[in-house]
Amino acid sequence: MNRVLSLGFILFLVFPTVAQDFKRPNSMRADSLFALHKDYYEGRDFEKSMQLLQESMRNKRIAKSYDAHLALGNLHFALEEFEEAVNAYQQALQLASTQSRSLKKPELGLQRSLARLSYLKETQEKAGDTLNKPVLLKDTFYSNDFQELQSFPAYEGCTGETMMDLKNCMNRAIAKHVNIKFRTELANEIELYGRLRISTSFTIDAKGAVTNIKAKAVHPALEQEAIRLINLIPVMKPGTTKEGKMVAVNYAIPITFLIQ
Repeated sequence: MNRVLSLGFILFLVFPTVAQDFKRPNSMRADSLFALHKDYYEGRDFEKSMQLLQESMRNKRIAKSYDAHLALGNLHFALEEFEEAVNAYQQALQLASTQSRSLKKPELGLQRSLARLSYLKETQEKAGDTLNKPVLLKDTFYSNDFQELQSFPAYEGCTGETMMDLKNCMNRAIAKHVNIKFRTELANEIELYGRLRISTSFTIDAKGAVTNIKAKAVHPALEQEAIRLINLIPVMKPGTTKEGKMVAVNYAIPITFLIQ
């Protein structure tokens, strides 16, 4: 009887331990998963990278590490989950002080995540303002005063039979202009990576000059660079109304960079 009770006691101790091993990867396997998630991250497969990182973080040691939470923030940002990114970067900052790690990367990640949240909020608020604007005809170009255009502003060298042709030509010309003039060293200076989008807007006034330039991006340096580039656009042929009057026209174009 004593032998049976002893065996039952041993099984009671062993089985929970085995079950726990199934729930949490051991240290060596967790390290392998963490290393593997980096390969998928560099390969731009962010969802697979997140899956591997989260699995590795089931290991208590990795779950409490600065590197894991910094990586988690980067992945949430890449997946455009900005609120989750903020939480991960804040956790990385807390761990940095106790693990003697640099604050620079999580601070930058937190800054750009908060900037994206602010931009998204602002965009949503502006979308609500459109309810108070005049109803405009679809696929029709208008001046700043909602006057229907006869001709769209034309970038230097652009020609076309329709206003859409001129607009498409302008988009291509501005993209080429940006690619040539963009300061490539900026990517290293701000330590950002991946696909970065800068929303820009400006006015082409009645004389064809570019004015009232605005930019919104995840980092102030990108906004400044976008404004600098748009400022370098040459004077264009201004837009005109059906009456032949030269008018100012608002214009918006996204600038996208892929930094690896």
